[in-house]
Amino acid sequence: MKLIYNLLFCLIFINCIAQSKTNSTCGTEDQAIQVISELKEVQLQQKYIDSISNHTKGVSYMTDDKIIKNKSYFEVATGYNGETRWETYNLFYVNKKNCNDIYVNEVVSGDIIPIAQWRKLKAKKVKH
Repeated sequence: MKLIYNLLFCLIFINCIAQSKTNSTCGTEDQAIQVISELKEVQLQQKYIDSISNHTKGVSYMTDDKIIKNKSYFEVATGYNGETRWETYNLFYVNKKNCNDIYVNEVVSGDIIPIAQWRKLKAKKVKH
């Protein structure tokens, strides 16, 4: 009987993991911001802003709508909202129909590329 319960638990656990990786709709700006705030790059920005502001500020977000390849995206700008100006760190694009479909504005070229490609470019720059 224990074996059956353990197998059942494992199946439920695996199913939950599989569901978390499926397409999840980002119907609101808040959902898109939540997805972006969980990215490791944004969490590093959060730590940096927290340290320079004596633990009084965090990453700020600005959102807009954007069409990329005939698909509707939320544009989410991350940055620091200082006393005299806004400093943009990154521009992310979250597909409104799939929160896992994320693009980034590559600053040097100005191209909007998939986040996986952007991470590879950043990794190459660090090695050089």
